[in-house]
Amino acid sequence: MVAKEAHTSPSVKDLIVAASGVDDAAWDGNYSEPTGGILAVHSELSERIHMVATRGVKLWREFDDSVFKLLKEKRTT
Repeated sequence: MVAKEAHTSPSVKDLIVAASGVDDAAWDGNYSEPTGGILAVHSELSERIHMVATRGVKLWREFDDSVFKLLKEKRTT
């Protein structure tokens, strides 16, 4: 994502590089809260992905916990 050849915008590359990171022993913390600047969310395919913990990603996580975990029939349209 931050390689010179990547088409990622320079501002996003800076954001990724600015994430503080964390030791391997504490990495699992990002499944419940931002850890080292990274937060785990569920993708559209229901797979766990790790993203920089921006306001948008934190909102995504809130939706994961409150809306997306509901059965489709129980979600408000």
